Amino acid sequence: LAEVEISELRLPTSPAHAPAVTLVRYDGPWLSEWRVRWQPPSSQAGGSLTLRGRKFGVSFQVVMAVGSVRFDRPLPRRPG
Repeated sequence: LAEVEISELRLPTSPAHAPAVTLVRYDGPWLSEWRVRWQPPSSQAGGSLTLRGRKFGVSFQVVMAVGSVRFDRPLPRRPG
């Protein structure tokens, strides 16, 4: 793989589709557990990636469409 290009990128512009941050457990300012969730509607977020490369003497280009975006994970704790 020689090159990855973001061909198209759509991100929400409305605060209604912003990521949600929630407090899971409070153990002080540096040891508390937080979770980030973000799943905007596909009409608001998505895009496509173009992958280019050459293998065995053959050049190729693959375009991958991203139809939905989902992010759901805890934030790492910062040791104090």
